[in-house]
Amino acid sequence: MSLIRNWGRIGTNGKTMMQTFDGTAKAVEAFGRLERAKRRRGYAAVDEKLSR
Repeated sequence: MSLIRNWGRIGTNGKTMMQTFDGTAKAVEAFGRLERAKRRRGYAAVDEKLSR
């Protein structure tokens, strides 16, 4: 199972990082950690921003 992350300025190719895990559970756990860290920094899901 892999977790693929993309980031960069709008309108550019940006950067990509792929992390590979032994199983689905470990990939989901890594995604959860990443999501919590982003939310602590003020990020929100796209659909949450649209509903405001």
